[in-house]
Amino acid sequence: MDTYVDYQAIVLLLNTKHIRPVNDMIDLILTSVLSCFKAINFPSCKDGAEMAQIKVRAAEDYVIRKAVPIDLLEFKFLYLGEETKGTILDWYREHQNLDGGFPALTERVGFSTENCSCLTMTLRNLRNLLLLGFHEEDVAEQALSFLFAHQEEDGSFREISAVSSYDIPEWSMPGDDDVALWQTTAALCYALQTKFEDAGEVSRGFEFLHNKWTLTDGLVSRFYFPQIYGLGAFGLWESVDDERFQKCVSNIVKVWGRLPLWEMPLILELCRAVGLDAEHPLAQKAISRLKVSQNPLGYWIDGFTQAGSSANTIFALLALKSYEVI
Repeated sequence: MDTYVDYQAIVLLLNTKHIRPVNDMIDLILTSVLSCFKAINFPSCKDGAEMAQIKVRAAEDYVIRKAVPIDLLEFKFLYLGEETKGTILDWYREHQNLDGGFPALTERVGFSTENCSCLTMTLRNLRNLLLLGFHEEDVAEQALSFLFAHQEEDGSFREISAVSSYDIPEWSMPGDDDVALWQTTAALCYALQTKFEDAGEVSRGFEFLHNKWTLTDGLVSRFYFPQIYGLGAFGLWESVDDERFQKCVSNIVKVWGRLPLWEMPLILELCRAVGLDAEHPLAQKAISRLKVSQNPLGYWIDGFTQAGSSANTIFALLALKSYEVI
């Protein structure tokens, strides 16, 4: 009788209602075991299609087991089709400040700005709201109003100075021109996905981007965000045939090996927003990288801690499902 590894039994053992890991150490140990089996090419009884489904099931179970409450509600609504819309909207309304912006919450992003609204987290939450299909809900409209209330005279969007008193990451630092560049492309990208009616304000934002554009390198920044959000901004404002859109694509491909894994779902979201199908080379690259980088226990990692991330796993599953590859 042939000996094989039943990956399904090992992976799904973690997710039964009777056996749950007491901490992440068990996850780490079993990940190492599965990786060893894979390294020595230990055979599995499962064919490729069946293994793919097992990995999807493992990812789904990981999210259900690990996600914070609001992420789980969104997962159930978008991925599982459960009717949780009212509860989700209540959560956003509860956490949205009176000015329409959102503060950073430790449970979602690992750092906090207490009750201080910031552009970074307002953009992050706006991304979620658009993924949920809540384009016309009051929380999305108020978030957009907050963003455009902080548009500068030169058309840019810059992180508000008040958040500098908190322990925030480099990519959210007020007064940084590179931060302004990615926040401007992101704000325009999301405004164009809604029915935001002030075309003049949007035009001012693109004037800022055009002034920052270089013929040889496009948008120059130490961050990769402007190139990624530029896909949505230029693709929606002009078209996917626009030279600026094409330059963003080529710039992303140039730094592909340095791009963090957790940006692959965002790239796919924006590819979908501008109408690129799964055959487009950029979409193909992102899909392929997501599929090969899934941990044996089902999850995708957090970019900072390298541990499993339920939020990144949700984004990955949604992106792959949107392209019908799972």
